[in-house]
Amino acid sequence: MKPNASLDQLAAQSWQVLVIGAGPAGAWAAAQLAGAGLRVLLADRATFPRAKVCGGCLSAAAVTRLNEAGLGPALRQIGAQPLGQVHWRGPGWEATIALPGGMALSRSVLDPLLIEFAQIRGATFCDACSAHMGATTPNGHRAVHLQRGGITRPIQVPLVLACDGLDGRLLTAESPWQIAGNSYFGVGAIVEAGGYCPGVIHMACGVGGYVGVVAVEAGRLNIAAALDPVLCQQLGGPQRMISSLLSQADMPPPPLGNAPWRGTGRLTRRRLPGAWRVLALGDAGGYIEPFTGEGMSWAMQSAEAVVPLALAAQERWCGDEPVRWNNILQAILGFEKRRCYWLGRWMRDPARWRDALLLAQHNTPLTTSMLGRWR
Repeated sequence: MKPNASLDQLAAQSWQVLVIGAGPAGAWAAAQLAGAGLRVLLADRATFPRAKVCGGCLSAAAVTRLNEAGLGPALRQIGAQPLGQVHWRGPGWEATIALPGGMALSRSVLDPLLIEFAQIRGATFCDACSAHMGATTPNGHRAVHLQRGGITRPIQVPLVLACDGLDGRLLTAESPWQIAGNSYFGVGAIVEAGGYCPGVIHMACGVGGYVGVVAVEAGRLNIAAALDPVLCQQLGGPQRMISSLLSQADMPPPPLGNAPWRGTGRLTRRRLPGAWRVLALGDAGGYIEPFTGEGMSWAMQSAEAVVPLALAAQERWCGDEPVRWNNILQAILGFEKRRCYWLGRWMRDPARWRDALLLAQHNTPLTTSMLGRWR
């Protein structure tokens, strides 16, 4: 990644789009918009590289997009592990389903790759830079206050893309979350250990949650779990619950004692993905627990779909754009998200999920309907 310019230098320039959040949705959107000729500033409050709670998997659809962008060699260079199957286990049962074409890697190496790609396409990147929404300006644009190193500078832009994730607060005041009452929360860590063969997503499913373990770059393991908060508290916390789920599934326990755990808020949530001169992408626009790797593909799809609205926003903003954007997202992602939603409901009944998986591993049409666009 290129060095950051100073905040004063950035505030002195004229930007057409400010993208806040440099995860897959934000970085990919910045790349698409800069490639379309817009002056794009990509900002994130974190210092990169940084860890992130994530399953660590790219679906085949996401890998295809990256290959088409010329990033295939870079993926292999940073150690992305090809995926071939997902192996589910629960108390007394196991099922394996083919999952060709995907890759596993941590966000600490994927995100810098995507940020660098956005910079190559012409976007400017600034990390360690937080953003706070301001009022509408006299010319109808949006004011945003950027803060870095104790210094705050205002900028004005025709369009802000909120890509700050499900825990981001950029749009909370204008478009609050509606969080499902029975929603799980997420927790994850990267550990320096082996014990799990690469090329396989290892999943433990039980009462109150599920855990995914996958080998990523440099022989590390990415552990990510979705857990029922009430049961988790009863069992003594995330680490104990994850250990219990792995033990019930007869999966070898990774060294969890010193794992650098990170958590998320409640997962399943929705809202109107936008406000005046602001559109939300990726997890910031709504979240459904993905099945195995769809989340980053959805982020990239939404980043590509926002380009026409971003171009139109340079000339005119009518006010109904958030509703139109919501309709676009429903058109391109609605079916896949509904599929994942119902799969998530099935998984909360381990016996029903076991029966579905045991049937699916010998039934190609059923497997295809469960995996959706992974293939």
